[in-house]
Parts: sequence; C-alpha cells; structure tokens
Amino acid sequence: MNKFLLASVLFAASSATFLTAGEVIAAPATQSTLSTADKSAAPAEEPADDLGAPELGRTGIVLAPGPVRLDKNGKPAHPKMPSKADLRADQLQMKADIEALAAGEAPVTREQRELARLRPHDRGLILKRINESLSAYKG
Repeated sequence: MNKFLLASVLFAASSATFLTAGEVIAAPATQSTLSTADKSAAPAEEPADDLGAPELGRTGIVLAPGPVRLDKNGKPAHPKMPSKADLRADQLQMKADIEALAAGEAPVTREQRELARLRPHDRGLILKRINESLSAYKG
C-alpha cells in the first residue's frame, strides 16, 4: 500500500513538471527521420533543464499515518515537551497523592483514583522511584 502511494505521488510530481514546463514534448514517432549521416551532422539535442522540477525527497509533501497538525510553515507541529520544572511539579503532586492515600484519605481527583486502584506495594514502588528522581534534581 505504501509503495503504491509513493509511486503515485512520484508519478504525479513528475507529470506535473512536464505540464508546468510550458513545452510540448513530442513522442519519438513524430521526430524527423534522418539518415545516419544526417544524424551525425545534426547537433545533438539536449534535454531542457527542469528548473521547476522538485528534487526527490524535497517535494514538501508530508506523508503521515493519520491527521497531523501543521505549524505556520506547513511542517508537522510537535507537541510541546514539558519542562523539568513541570515534571518535578507532577512528581511532587503524585508523591503528595500517594502519601494522602497511605494516610487513609479518600481519593478526590482522577489521578488519586487511579493510584487508589493500585496495590499498596505498587504505590510504594512508585513512591520510591519518585523520591529517587527528586533527589537527582537536587544534585
């Protein structure tokens, strides 16, 4: 399926260059029939440079498996990556949620309910990982 899509895109791109070049390309059968002596005397025809032809791999066509948001330049937009401060704040919030569940408080938020579904042993492992990563921030 992908090979067919790529072939059709390349065919469309190559045929578009011939149509936009403004020249009529004659079929080989319509060329004049010169003898071999005349052919050697006639100057060799050089193909016209396709100045508007897209280079392979530089067509600007974005092939993606699904819908993609494009930025103002027409390139695929990447989601904003959270900063270290955002990650640390999330970890501190999760640590507070785990400690609140361990103290016996009822879960209020969606994240607290998800943590409440885990076994206490698993919550302890998560808390251990959070403490290790938070200590790495300190130096």
